Amino acid sequence: MKKTLPETPPRPAFAWKLLFVLLIFGFSQTATTAQPQRRGNIWYFGWNNGLDFTHGRPVKTTNARVNSIEGITTLCNEQGEVLFYSNGGGTAGFMYNDLELGRIWNRNRDILFDLDIVSGGGLSAAQGAMALPSPANPQQYYLFTIGQYSSLVLSLGRDLSYFVIDMNANGGLGQVVSEETPVFAPAVECLTAARHSNGRDYWILTIDLTNNDLLAVPVTDQGVLAPIRHTRQLNHFPVILKTSPDSRFLFDGQVLYRFNAATSAITPAAILPGVFNYSFSFSPQSRYLFAVSNALPHFLTRYDLQAADIAGSLDTIAELGNGLIRQMQIGPDGSLYFPEYLFSNPSVEVSIVHCPDNPEPTVERSAFTFPIISSWERFNALNNLADFWFDDLQLMLETDTSEQLLCPGVLLSLEPEGVGDLYEWSTGATTRSIVVAEAGEYRVSVSNGCFHGVETILVRSGTTPAARIAHAQVTEFCAALPLTMTAASDNADRFLWSTGDTTASISIFQGGDFRVTATNACGEATAEVSWPTVHCCRIYAPNVFSPNQDGINDVFRLEPFRCPIANFRLQVFSRWGGLVFETTDPEQGWDGRSGNQFLPSGHYLWQAMYQLETDPPGQVRQEKGGVSLMK
Repeated sequence: MKKTLPETPPRPAFAWKLLFVLLIFGFSQTATTAQPQRRGNIWYFGWNNGLDFTHGRPVKTTNARVNSIEGITTLCNEQGEVLFYSNGGGTAGFMYNDLELGRIWNRNRDILFDLDIVSGGGLSAAQGAMALPSPANPQQYYLFTIGQYSSLVLSLGRDLSYFVIDMNANGGLGQVVSEETPVFAPAVECLTAARHSNGRDYWILTIDLTNNDLLAVPVTDQGVLAPIRHTRQLNHFPVILKTSPDSRFLFDGQVLYRFNAATSAITPAAILPGVFNYSFSFSPQSRYLFAVSNALPHFLTRYDLQAADIAGSLDTIAELGNGLIRQMQIGPDGSLYFPEYLFSNPSVEVSIVHCPDNPEPTVERSAFTFPIISSWERFNALNNLADFWFDDLQLMLETDTSEQLLCPGVLLSLEPEGVGDLYEWSTGATTRSIVVAEAGEYRVSVSNGCFHGVETILVRSGTTPAARIAHAQVTEFCAALPLTMTAASDNADRFLWSTGDTTASISIFQGGDFRVTATNACGEATAEVSWPTVHCCRIYAPNVFSPNQDGINDVFRLEPFRCPIANFRLQVFSRWGGLVFETTDPEQGWDGRSGNQFLPSGHYLWQAMYQLETDPPGQVRQEKGGVSLMK
């Protein structure tokens, strides 16, 4: 039975929302895009799967480079750009053969660090990895990893450990500057975090497998400190731990605790029986705890943390059936996400709880379908993020700014990048797309449930581009090579050269006709230039040398000019036609010897045969001459 809760005020009109955005976020692009909740902007999980929240409503991606079944973590910066992600570690002989290797990947989806099967945690750890910025250095990050149950038979390093990643290194792609550092053993499966009450430090939370105590590891500007131990009310081992975004509550699957963010002390608040200890989450505003019931059929339930009797505030939200309901996670759009599947279905479905802090949240089952080929492609978690990133979550964010050209005499159709249930334009239109005839700034609120993404489209007047080719003054063409030519245009946004290049500037090494096309949304223009097709390659050869080992003119060597040589052979003959020297290296010269014997002074003949890199196959060029050897 649903309980009656206070109604929320009606959603404001777009004009008020637009004013709100302008007042709160201002006009700075940096101010509008830097938000803690964007730390969870991109999720990678499963077998090359992902969700992208860039424009509000997530979009499914299938081009990630990842393999995971449970506790993977993906961390972004506060502009929503991926920093790195990791499946936490590999497990030898687990079930997936070569797919069970642990990795840390960079934002380009290349391997940043190879955990293999010897570093980090375990591939089957429920909350196997979590990343946090260092309180002492915002460009350095801790990656915490934890093992699965089977890690107890492995080394100490497979329990709770951490790595340090410096994002200033490797051109901003990051580098592990401190490899695996053990923190505590035995600890497996559970790994979450809470923000310290000072707003700067963190608590890493896990469970001591020996006696089931809660371990709170301080992460401060002094580094990762020794764990603080707390006795829990019920002596059971949880699979996952969750803290509320405001770091005031902790839930272990059976007992809800009040959490002291200054000391990490815990105080029991309620025992919540019948909860499936693998799937639960707090709401973004920390008002509610959502949990899946353990018995079949499963039900999605909700507890009010502001109620005098929290256990008695149980509210049934939806029936979920008999499938396997997996780990629940807050998204940056303020919704809750969880994977679910039946073993008989060749897919994993991701379902959504919309508006979890509202009086009447709604559940969208199977919002995303990820087909699987084999059972090892099933995944049980989406992104093990610290939920404090979603404290004070903004339900209205600037999500994108773009520019478009309005061409003379042509109406322009505008459409936001994001997809939603409701669209409200600054013009008053409520359709997904609008048609405009004037330049200016157009804004649209794209609504998905309780989340509103505001996009700005800057429309400026455009004209067909002009084009010309600029280059340095040329008096003698061969002497000017290689010659840089630049497409000059005030209003083009892309270029295409007759060489196939798409950059604004190109370099040429020979003559010919060259053309560039400058293009924008209003049209295109072409510029051309012609250069003489003369043969600029020259082979310069000295006519005398003196190999007396005085360091001056001791070697006879050919000097190519403007000759990109591919194949080369130099031969030197005596006056009677005998071969005295031969080389295929253009850099090697003749020092006046035949074998190890210096030859007498006199006149010698030389012949060079070569191909240029631009020559067709089979074409061979030949140069001949004479040189005097003097002593």
